[in-house]
Amino acid sequence: MSKRQRISEGVSSPSFSSQRRVSTTHHHSSASSISSSSIYGRISSLSKQLQNESRVTARREAGRDLLSLLSESKTRAKLRHQASLAVRSFSHENSTGNSGSDASYQALSIVWRSLIIASLVSVERLTTGKRSKLTAEDVILPFKVLAYCDQDDWEWHQKTLGHQQQNDNQQSDSSSSSMQSVVGMKSKLSAEHVLSLLKFCLESLADENARNVAESNLLSMLCHLLSRTEHVSHLRPKFEIEHIL
Repeated sequence: MSKRQRISEGVSSPSFSSQRRVSTTHHHSSASSISSSSIYGRISSLSKQLQNESRVTARREAGRDLLSLLSESKTRAKLRHQASLAVRSFSHENSTGNSGSDASYQALSIVWRSLIIASLVSVERLTTGKRSKLTAEDVILPFKVLAYCDQDDWEWHQKTLGHQQQNDNQQSDSSSSSMQSVVGMKSKLSAEHVLSLLKFCLESLADENARNVAESNLLSMLCHLLSRTEHVSHLRPKFEIEHIL
């Protein structure tokens, strides 16, 4: 049995392509309401290109454009704002009364999860097709999307809890306050998405081509995944953690 096969069996996760089909079934009305916004429209279009575009150069260009958008804090802030507006609009039209931050966060989670899946599908198509030479840019795309997703988690946390925690901890020193501000921070990714990212990372490290072009990036991705308790909580000692070790 090859090293890649052992990893695939040890890290339970559906294939990226099957997850792409699953991810589209989880949209609810409040999340789909974001589609009227220009920022969401641009991001959604690039996500679809990553999954469906047959030309490798076009998919790579879509990946670069997507990362360029996600790297801007203003873009992430606009997406959060549009999610809140969409939830409030949906709640008002349907008299649900559910216009709180939890519903907005769930709507945002759907968007970010779809981007994670799109990035993984794009790389999978390159590694299975073997028609184009794998580059570092290809391999690190999921890592970059993950990093921006986690950054958005932090920004959401600061926005929703920062003021209250600042009042509660105003007598604390700066380092203590900074540590306490992480408590309660949520992750937009489900166990399925975390395991998919871990599987991708471990399989890529076991693949000579991927390792040759982006080994240090893949190791950084692995460290990043394991740096958040919200992600590690999805890992099982006898399966994922054993294979990591």
